[in-house]
Amino acid sequence: MIFALTDDSMISNHHPVNPLFLADFVQGARMSGENSAEKLTYHDLISIDELPTGEKRLLMLAGEEVLLCRVPAGVFALRNRCPHAESPLHEGRLRQNSISCPLHGARFDLVSGRALGGTGYRPLTCFPVKVEGGRVLLGMKG
Repeated sequence: MIFALTDDSMISNHHPVNPLFLADFVQGARMSGENSAEKLTYHDLISIDELPTGEKRLLMLAGEEVLLCRVPAGVFALRNRCPHAESPLHEGRLRQNSISCPLHGARFDLVSGRALGGTGYRPLTCFPVKVEGGRVLLGMKG
């Protein structure tokens, strides 16, 4: 499942994808199902106050562009590339709980990572996020 923590630190389980598989993306190898959340290291990214609702922020972490998005459903982190054509999603438009690809208009649900329309049929690559003590933390293996 993709785990996304809202500002209230509530866990949302929305998609049958192992969050550890997704978090390991930036490390270059896929993780097996035997890994657990204890093996994630959370990296302090920014203050939640620096990311108002309806805004996004592009960050570089472990050599990977990570896009943070704050929408009504919470804070979400994803690989800054559309899974259809690899275009940069930070140039896309946020609408409620979705983001659109600037190249072909494919829309993706930030809560589940699933494609909502357009040409993007594969889900987004998402990372576990939590908000603690007013800080946005991103989970990665290692």
